[in-house]
Amino acid sequence: MKMPNFMIQIYSYIFMIIGPAFIIMGYLNKIGVLPTTRHSKGNPSVVFPLVGIGLLIIGLLFLLIAFYKEKRFRKLQSTGIKVSATVTKIKKLPYTKLGNKSPYVIYFAYEYSGDSYNRKSHLLWDISHISEGDTITVYLDEYNKNCCYAAV
Repeated sequence: MKMPNFMIQIYSYIFMIIGPAFIIMGYLNKIGVLPTTRHSKGNPSVVFPLVGIGLLIIGLLFLLIAFYKEKRFRKLQSTGIKVSATVTKIKKLPYTKLGNKSPYVIYFAYEYSGDSYNRKSHLLWDISHISEGDTITVYLDEYNKNCCYAAV
């Protein structure tokens, strides 16, 4: 499995697992396998599938947004303006794990057209060869100054 480049991809996976789980729980309640107490408010065999469908739709929307971001980053790699940037900080995200690995985010600074910019990278899973103060290559979108891709 390819490691995700964006947090929204991880969120989409979570919502796309929880959504069907709610739908299944509603079905199991309807057939009597997952009973509720008589003091329960509402009908779980209706509420759970509706919540599940909502969560599934949110997961699919997140997946579409992540697909768009991936496509934009691939385009930047091929058509973006190549600039050198200096790594200012490396941050490990210890509470985000996939398997036994946690991703990193690299903060970097660069100058373009006389202006200085500070940005951060997408999720990176292996940065053993990078440390603070190193120079990395960044691909810029000439029309959107907030959009850049750090090639590490």
